[in-house]
Amino acid sequence: MIFSKYLMEHVKDVKTSYENQLLALNPSGTMIHLYPLGFHPFSLLNKIIGNKFARKVIPLIRKGSEEVTGYPAFYTLGNAYSLERFFKNQKGIRVDFIYHYGAIDYFTFFSTSYCD
Repeated sequence: MIFSKYLMEHVKDVKTSYENQLLALNPSGTMIHLYPLGFHPFSLLNKIIGNKFARKVIPLIRKGSEEVTGYPAFYTLGNAYSLERFFKNQKGIRVDFIYHYGAIDYFTFFSTSYCD
């Protein structure tokens, strides 16, 4: 099993990464990747403000997160159509996609605990 959470949007050559992961899996293996696609509100904001500015803003709105956020994001295959087309063109695999809107982690700075 290969599992990632909020990682693949930060991989520049995501196609090669996915291909290598598929090669590493045994025939009954599973990959699960959780990440925002390129049209997620946070992703759009991140693309607009750019990584250099984001690295300065993130510590202001997410105190204590300086060491774990602010990495460049590329959003390669960052839309449902491209992502599904890429995986459906891979031979010998079964693929399922589940999309949902879950942004709680990205917008926690609105909570009162950060405003105290």
